[in-house]
Amino acid sequence: MKDLPFVKELTLSGAGRISSYNTSAGTTYTYNGAVYYAPINDVRLRGSYARSVRVPTQSDLFSTASQNFASIADPCDAGRINNGTATRAANCLALGVPVGFTNTIANSQTVAYLSGGNPALKPEKSNSFTAGAIFEPHQIPGLSLTVDYYDIKVQSLIAGVSIQTIVNQCVDSPTINNSYCALLNPRVAGGAFPSVVGLASTLNFSKQTTSGVDVDLAYNHTFGGGGRLTVRTLFSYVIDKTNYLDPINPNIPTRQLFALGDPQLEGQFSAQYQTAGGFSVRYQFQYIGKQTIAATYAVQNSYNGLPPTNADQYPQIYYPEVTYHNLRMGFLVNKQFEMYAGVDNVFDKYPPFGLTGTGSGSGIYSNTGRQFYAGFKANF
Repeated sequence: MKDLPFVKELTLSGAGRISSYNTSAGTTYTYNGAVYYAPINDVRLRGSYARSVRVPTQSDLFSTASQNFASIADPCDAGRINNGTATRAANCLALGVPVGFTNTIANSQTVAYLSGGNPALKPEKSNSFTAGAIFEPHQIPGLSLTVDYYDIKVQSLIAGVSIQTIVNQCVDSPTINNSYCALLNPRVAGGAFPSVVGLASTLNFSKQTTSGVDVDLAYNHTFGGGGRLTVRTLFSYVIDKTNYLDPINPNIPTRQLFALGDPQLEGQFSAQYQTAGGFSVRYQFQYIGKQTIAATYAVQNSYNGLPPTNADQYPQIYYPEVTYHNLRMGFLVNKQFEMYAGVDNVFDKYPPFGLTGTGSGSGIYSNTGRQFYAGFKANF
């Protein structure tokens, strides 16, 4: 619909897909819907909801099993039977382990197990919701402001589990009819482990959540003399980024937000002015918010109703906020040729506290210090 009272534009869209696999994934359903509404030319609103899936890959399902050896503490051993959940003893009996059993072999030597794919894996699922608005006031031509909110939840994530965790969770679950016991081979007569305990593989047990707000402010203006100004600001505020990765306590959260590589605040600003004669100058600014020095947020911060696990591990809790400044100048010789020169990281900022600036965490920082460059660009 368009060009109606209070409805400059209204668009609804939706899609769906049904897929069938001849693996444990079975039949999957994905779908999405979106609405786009502009009551007037200056304001546009948008929102969407989507269900997505990631089906286990052939490697996830069928990678060839290889043999390994490990010391496995048998939870059904008489010395550990009372260390688990209230269902451990009953489940051990259901597996054929007699009362008072002592696993002499496992207590004195390593035992064999396999590592490989899990053909019983199910698809990962995610639900995402986004809502946003675009403002372009006609009173200020060239100005636009975009604000978007997102909320994403991913469930049944495929994650690796150790053989010890599989053995424990098999008998610590409500019954032995669970995905952990399905990975173990039957016990031999008398309750001992078989020659190969089972398969250490991946399971659908973890989940992740994230939400936040992204802001994009831009302004473009051409002056009467032919000069052109371009300004843009990008800002990201993360509200939540949480993982649930513990197979023993799948509802206990681990906060990823504020960990190294995941600041709550990030932003960029750039401004460029180009004259009618082809000379241009550009300035860029980047902001990276604080991040925890400890490996996880809960080490030096209260989290999930609990005090810090080691509040004094480091003299400071956070890596400091970091900013970078870049400058560039260019000159258009003609429509085909441009000469340019610049300097990145003007103030020679290095990663804080001796970080390397490489890898998935500290790679968020520049690791090369101040850089000068110059070049020549030709378009044919």
